[in-house]
Amino acid sequence: MDWINLLPDNLSVVEGWIKTFFLFMALLTIGPWALVFLYDLLLYLWRAIHYELPIVGGRARGRARPRAPTLTERPSGNPRTLGLARISSRGEDDDVGVGTNMEERDTIKARQRHTALADGNDGS
Repeated sequence: MDWINLLPDNLSVVEGWIKTFFLFMALLTIGPWALVFLYDLLLYLWRAIHYELPIVGGRARGRARPRAPTLTERPSGNPRTLGLARISSRGEDDDVGVGTNMEERDTIKARQRHTALADGNDGS
């Protein structure tokens, strides 16, 4: 009996099948993660190399370097407003909408008050 085998010699075939099964299960578990990692690495390399190409690359065309998206800033540069709808200081529900920043919200509220006054309402 070898020092690697756990079972007696007459069950070495069974032990071989058990080893093969567990290696297959490890490959089945780790394989997709390894493929995703390899894909991500190749995509990163492709984008980095394509950015650096002399004539057709992004640097030659004056483009910005590729950046990962952030949770705090929109692609246009405006800040994101994360969270639930806010309640105004007067205790009323803020019906302007979720996702607008405070300056846009104030502008929309002022526009709503202006149109209400123009229609003859007192704005309440």
